[in-house]
Amino acid sequence: MKQDTARFFCLGKRDSFLLPLVSLLTLVIVFFTAELGSRLLWKTYGTNLCMTQDPRLVVNWTPNCVAHVKGLETTPAVYRFNECGLRSTRSCHAKPQGEFRLVAIGSSNVFGYWLDVEDTFPDRLSALLGSNCATPVEAQNLGLPGVGPAALVNRIEETIALRPDLVVIGLSASDIFDDAVVDWGKPGPVSRPPGPGDAVVDHGKGMEP
Repeated sequence: MKQDTARFFCLGKRDSFLLPLVSLLTLVIVFFTAELGSRLLWKTYGTNLCMTQDPRLVVNWTPNCVAHVKGLETTPAVYRFNECGLRSTRSCHAKPQGEFRLVAIGSSNVFGYWLDVEDTFPDRLSALLGSNCATPVEAQNLGLPGVGPAALVNRIEETIALRPDLVVIGLSASDIFDDAVVDWGKPGPVSRPPGPGDAVVDHGKGMEP
């Protein structure tokens, strides 16, 4: 019995080389198969489409732009911006008579990252108000991912120009933290200008994954 056990663990030179190599190759194949499968199943694209530089806010959205986006573990979504570069399906100009206008400002929570416009909280709030108050309510979404309260001061005049009936400001703990670490007098790292691979405007043609 002892001899058989000793013979089992005393591998020849060829087996001593091949067995560890086969094990290593197996691990590499499993890793790359899992990586390739995850990239195919959970594709991401269109992160910073329609984003443009803005001296007041570091970055902003391109007017009349459409972007098709998808994040990890999210369903595909469409970003649509009106003639003022606001995320809304309605015009930013004079509202129709008898219509109530809601304006929401804030960061990504207001903007609705990875969501279709009807799933963002400004649009869902406007739909709820319109249903409960029996009055047409439109939403103008001034959300901009990465900005904090200090940067939103630069949007006051823009907000007033929309002649809103109601202004909703959405803030989170991370927004306040961003203001604590970023000097908004200078372009900061929270909302970076788009790079060469990001600055792609998609006017309704879709974005290939």
